[in-house]
Amino acid sequence: MILGLLKNIMTKTILNKFYIFFFITSCTALAAVTEYKINKILQSAEKINVISKGPTKNGRWAVEPNIYVCKNAPISQHRLERALDYWKKLGYKFGDVFYNDESFGCINERLGYGGITIDLIGQKFKEPNIGMTWNWRHNETNEIVKSRIEIKNSWGGSPRVLEHELGHALGWLDFKKRNHLMNHNWIEGGSESRGLEYKNEYIK
Repeated sequence: MILGLLKNIMTKTILNKFYIFFFITSCTALAAVTEYKINKILQSAEKINVISKGPTKNGRWAVEPNIYVCKNAPISQHRLERALDYWKKLGYKFGDVFYNDESFGCINERLGYGGITIDLIGQKFKEPNIGMTWNWRHNETNEIVKSRIEIKNSWGGSPRVLEHELGHALGWLDFKKRNHLMNHNWIEGGSESRGLEYKNEYIK
């Protein structure tokens, strides 16, 4: 009889420990699921908040920049005209256009002030980019005084590449939104221009 009583006590003790373990495990799992869902909501809210603000700028031109297309640039005249038209429809204006150019900006990247120089990739180009843009800005006013675009030879005629780099030359930063022109990822990008209109410009 005593042996049976001991067995009952041991069984109850084991069951109690099991219930406690099960309860703690369930609470932990529930907390983990809840935390995961909360993080997802916060991430979505942050993403929506970033997108709702729209693209930003880190400089602007005080004059209508000339366009210098270097002799070795992988850009046809027709492709250039289409890219410029994209931005003109958004309210931007450009100065004179020089095609097959061999002026100072194409000979030495340190020169070429007052315009946007477009050329084939050089030593500063970083893989795996398909195009890169450098802007020179006034330290006090943040005005862009010179811009240089370099594009890979095989991508010169591709849609949106030149338009995207011209966006950087005008001061716009990359904007991580699917189908947007300023998306850094060419595959995820598109022709959407929301927030890029000239009237919506502001310097970050």
